[in-house]
Amino acid sequence: MRPRAGSALAARPRAPLALIVWLLVLGASPPVRAQQCPGGRISHIFIDNHSIFDTSDPSLHERLRWAYELANRLHVSTRPEFIARELLFGEGDCFNELRLQESERILRGYPFISQVDVFPVEQDDGTRHVVVDTHDEWSTKIDLRVAFEDGLRFDGLEITEENVAGTGQATTVFYRERKEVRDFGLSWSTPQLLATRWDAQLIFGETRVGTLFEQGILYPFVGELGRWAFRERYRRHELFFAYALDARRHGRLSHALLSLERRSLDLTLAARIGRPGNLTILGAGIGHERLGFPGFPGSARVVVNGEFDRTEPASMPVLAAMADQATEVSGTRVNLVLGQRNLRFVRRRGLDALAAVEDVPLGTEIEATLGRTIGSLSDATISSADDLFARGRIFIAFEPGDLLVASNLWVEGRRPFAGEGSGRWRDVLGQMDSFLYWRPPGLARHMLFARVSGSGGWAMTTPFQLTLGGRTALRGFDEDRFPGARRLVFTLEDRMALDGLLAHLMDLGAALFVEGGAAWAGDAPFSVDSGVQAALGAGIRGAFPQGSQRVFRIDVTAPITGGPAFREVIVRMSFEELLGLAAGFRDPQIERSRLRGVSAELLNFPK
Repeated sequence: MRPRAGSALAARPRAPLALIVWLLVLGASPPVRAQQCPGGRISHIFIDNHSIFDTSDPSLHERLRWAYELANRLHVSTRPEFIARELLFGEGDCFNELRLQESERILRGYPFISQVDVFPVEQDDGTRHVVVDTHDEWSTKIDLRVAFEDGLRFDGLEITEENVAGTGQATTVFYRERKEVRDFGLSWSTPQLLATRWDAQLIFGETRVGTLFEQGILYPFVGELGRWAFRERYRRHELFFAYALDARRHGRLSHALLSLERRSLDLTLAARIGRPGNLTILGAGIGHERLGFPGFPGSARVVVNGEFDRTEPASMPVLAAMADQATEVSGTRVNLVLGQRNLRFVRRRGLDALAAVEDVPLGTEIEATLGRTIGSLSDATISSADDLFARGRIFIAFEPGDLLVASNLWVEGRRPFAGEGSGRWRDVLGQMDSFLYWRPPGLARHMLFARVSGSGGWAMTTPFQLTLGGRTALRGFDEDRFPGARRLVFTLEDRMALDGLLAHLMDLGAALFVEGGAAWAGDAPFSVDSGVQAALGAGIRGAFPQGSQRVFRIDVTAPITGGPAFREVIVRMSFEELLGLAAGFRDPQIERSRLRGVSAELLNFPK
């Protein structure tokens, strides 16, 4: 979420404000108190928010009761007024079951609320009371990023309070040091700006190269009932793009670093027509992006033996390989978005979480975006500024019998009208993911998870490279192994729930998994054909407190191809489930190469 003085959009500072006012007027809910209410009216709303642990529960272990009570005393409970503002109904409104269900789903989407139950109680006078019963979970998150790859490695630390003073605001202090990344800074966000449904976010910090700044204000589609959405986002990021180098070709050199600066501004307004389960989305916006490479070729560096504090000037062969992807991009585009959303949500337990209820979308969602560069607002000195951008996406999910199947496919690219490569599609990126969940009959503690994931880039003129190894690819290999332009990965994992002494304190589970895949060189710099590779792994999964949707994992993985099996072991710890519907369909390596100024995410507003 996220103008800069002198930018094309900065000359009209009142436009976003006018859009916001217009949105508030048109997005206002119609009065319901004058309507007839066949189901009765809501005469009272009870909000009952519980702390992390219910110390009155007789099943809790007496020896640990002091720990439960201490955790509750240290925890600041979510304020009832915060919960009330998220509800899609009020006292005096007509009773509507869908509004209750959507309110429950919105509340369950917050990471600091572990359990939500919204239900009506019919009264003798024909009205209804509505009870909103919620349970908090621990909202202070300490994300210590460590891994064991060629020795113990510290990747950074993030300390986040996700529910400051019970208001839903989040603040984070972060330090990230992972290869080319060395970022530290602060972030703040709120889902209820000035006690409204407007969201806001602010991030600022320092990177290894320069600065990081991100600012955004958005009014999201509210559940499946919201009719309007608006987003303004600005981002400025100075960083290194790191290309992995294959050791067989480059010896002691492990990476090539390309210094880049990315700036983007996005203003988008969207509307939905239809009814829940059959919604058509219409949107329009304007986006500006500039991608530059300060000092290139002199700023390009190579890393010696993976020591990112020890770099050397890049040689001519390395510079030649990077040159085709060091093309400046600058343009302002008008974007049109059209989508069709035919989704319903069902509640399922223990898919990506261990025991928590998860809201799963079933049905289809289709999205198309077209963006045309405005020549008068773009940098005429850059040949790539005159282009057409296109993006398409389709999501399908269904439940045949005991299975749950979900697939997501998207592809995007741009077609320049001037300069070298005009008339041909460039910077084409695509990704396909399919997930399958199956709980075998008679094995209630097991959830089998399968994944097929493919991604790639074609004719890229901006920095791009994939690798076969990594946390979201083949976990048995270092994330720099087998650089390529295209990648296909298969995963089969058995997720098991475990009982134990801590059953009333947290959920525990284990996982066994096997993975395989391959990478192809294509036209990405420094890439190789990997051949088929595979790995085996096992891990411990946990969620605190009991019933939390947030999962942490400790995985031990090893390769079984490309040499002696189990020749190296990788241990990774993560504070989220990286694979599955809960994690979504974002590949970090693909995301770093996508155009930022194009607004194509309207269907994925958070609530």
